Parts: sequence; C-alpha cells; structure tokens
Amino acid sequence: MRLKMLRNRSDLKIVLVLSVLTSVISAFCFYYFFNFQPFDTDDISYLFQAKLFAQGRLYADAPPEMGFNPSENINVLDGKWYSKYPFGYSLILTPGMLIEMPWLLPVLLAGATVFLIYLIVNKAFGKGPALIAAVLAFISPANLGMNVFYFSECSNRFFLALFCLA
Repeated sequence: MRLKMLRNRSDLKIVLVLSVLTSVISAFCFYYFFNFQPFDTDDISYLFQAKLFAQGRLYADAPPEMGFNPSENINVLDGKWYSKYPFGYSLILTPGMLIEMPWLLPVLLAGATVFLIYLIVNKAFGKGPALIAAVLAFISPANLGMNVFYFSECSNRFFLALFCLA
C-alpha cells in the first residue's frame, strides 16, 4: 500500500514537471521565434481588445481620418474602434496586458492543459494511460506549435479540458 502511494506521488511529480516544462518551452519558443510579437491580424485584434480592457474600456475612439482600416479584424463603426472577435479570449489576455506580459497567459494555459489531460485520462482509464497521455500532450508538435502565438486555441483547449474533467 505504501509503495503504491509513493508511486502516485511520483506520477504527480512527473506530470507537474511536464506541465511546467510545457510552459517554459512554450515561452522560450514564443520569445526565440517571435520575440513575443503578434504573428498575424488575429493576434493583433486580441491584443488590441485586451489593451482596451486593461485600460477599463470597451472600445477606443476611432481616428477621424482612418484612410483605410489597418486590419480586417478590428472594426470601426460609429466612431468606435474595437475587435471583431468575441471578448472572452481578450479578457484572458488582460491580466497579462496589465503587467505588460500578455504572452504569459497562453503559455501558462498550455502547461495547465497538460495537467488537466492527465487528470481526465487518470479518472477514465487509470494512472498508466494518464501518464502516457500527459507525455503525448507534452511532446505533441501541434500542441507546442499553437502555444507560441496569441491565438485563442490555447484557451480553447484549456477550457475544453476543464469541461471534460468536470
């Protein structure tokens, strides 16, 4: 019985290390490849709205002479300037924007998702398959690749995993 208890703690330590490593590697790749800069107009739109939220605003006043809209993902309507996307992911980025590190939230969610995947598979199939699932989530190129952008996929995976666990 005592040996099983130690093994359970060992599995939990491994999964916590995998989760932290996922966040650290994601942060490193985000910095190394993109210097924490937005990748495309979706990213810019999310960050624009998060910056507005961090300022306590829902929209910015549109410049009087726009000329052309710099992004198809940022709306200008009735003198208001705001993101065309739903506000959920921008709200998630807002705490990071307040400390001028919006990249922190996607990489933290990535690590937390690996931990949630472990918990889901552990509940359904036991510790062995759960550990394998956590390792697969950790080494998945698709998972790592989507964690180094400001895309909303990292929060989607996190909340979907949280929903499945509940």
